[in-house]
Amino acid sequence: MKYRGCLGFMGLATIATSLLFIVAAIYEVVAGTANDPGISIGLAVFFGVTALAGVAATYFGFRPSYNKSSDPREIEQNLLGIARDLNGEITIEELALHTPLTVSECKALLERMVTDGAAELGFGPHQENIYVFRGFLKNGKRTRSYDPFTEDETVLDLRGKSDEVQPASAESSATAPANQTEPHEQ
Repeated sequence: MKYRGCLGFMGLATIATSLLFIVAAIYEVVAGTANDPGISIGLAVFFGVTALAGVAATYFGFRPSYNKSSDPREIEQNLLGIARDLNGEITIEELALHTPLTVSECKALLERMVTDGAAELGFGPHQENIYVFRGFLKNGKRTRSYDPFTEDETVLDLRGKSDEVQPASAESSATAPANQTEPHEQ
């Protein structure tokens, strides 16, 4: 996130200078010291418009800028930072939420990371795609996703009462209807 502070400070200077000239022009008209009141009123209007331009410059100058970088290294670093913050597992929607990228751009970026071998594709309890970055997993274990191609095909049961993750078999979750929950053993 970058700020365009120079533009903001120029906007503030423009506002201050314009207000000074507006007050001076209005004072000349009210005090009767203006040679031509029409010119003073015209100057007040001109500097009023200039003050509004200064307000716009200040607004856009101090607002955070989410520039879409064309530098692939910067884009990948942002993605990896978000993946680290989310404990190594991220969905397309989560990446889109945390970046200015569109959903299709996020999908293409994550698919490229899988193709390059930096990430793996896992599936969540509701068969959503979760991209896994093994280097950022807590204790080297997945908490939100599973890999259907490994010998230990488990879907994580996140309905447990404690913080520990309890695996359930992939067969039972695959045959159960999506909107029906299985009874939980205690």
